[in-house]
Amino acid sequence: SPGSPRGFIVFFHGNAQNISSHYLALRCMVVLGYDFFIFDYAGYGRSDGLSSQETTVQDGLSAICWGMKRKPPTAPLIVFGQSLGGAVALRTVGEFKDQVPIDAVAVDSTFYSYRAEARKLLSKNWSTWWLQPLTYLLVSDEFSPEDVIPKISPIPLLVIHGTADRHVDFSLGQDVFDLAKEPKEFVQVDGGHHIEAFSLDDGRYRQSLIDFLNKNLKAPKPISPAAELFCNQTLAGIPFEELRPSP
Repeated sequence: SPGSPRGFIVFFHGNAQNISSHYLALRCMVVLGYDFFIFDYAGYGRSDGLSSQETTVQDGLSAICWGMKRKPPTAPLIVFGQSLGGAVALRTVGEFKDQVPIDAVAVDSTFYSYRAEARKLLSKNWSTWWLQPLTYLLVSDEFSPEDVIPKISPIPLLVIHGTADRHVDFSLGQDVFDLAKEPKEFVQVDGGHHIEAFSLDDGRYRQSLIDFLNKNLKAPKPISPAAELFCNQTLAGIPFEELRPSP
């Protein structure tokens, strides 16, 4: 009903372009009663600064905190990420789920490791196949989601991936799902290319996201005083290293 959205979605977009081209992916969710907030990482669109694995997670945490503070108290907090944004979202949620109450996570066309993604891309062309070992030297996995994906549980997780994805191999999406603990769901987009799920088959795969949310969203988690303080510190610019939980 007006003023009472069914949920508040924080949208982590992919690597190409900026929010002006990515927000359309979830525009339909507004019609269905959801609010969503999409943001640009540092160095994207009109956001100042330089982008790195660390700054994307830092920006993601700020976006989740902003969403927590701005959403109606009755609206569950949902994190949705596509492609690179899925990896950033998984890392951010897995690392900070104990600081910020999150009710559901969904990722589309994403990966668990920057090195694994780079190796897969290099392996697809005979002229770059031999460069795969260099990923261990040139690509950092410090902020990859691999180690924290199992920690997302018990937050419900939906993984969506197209079988014909040429940018992020379908097997990498399967690996994300395998690393996760229950509750989790996997949606295979038959013949789907990169972040193509919601534009195929008259909304068939978009309905998978809606069904997932309908099944898993109940009353939102309460926002504790500790979460309020943590997000106030995050949005006030406390150094990121001071915000990160101890290993």
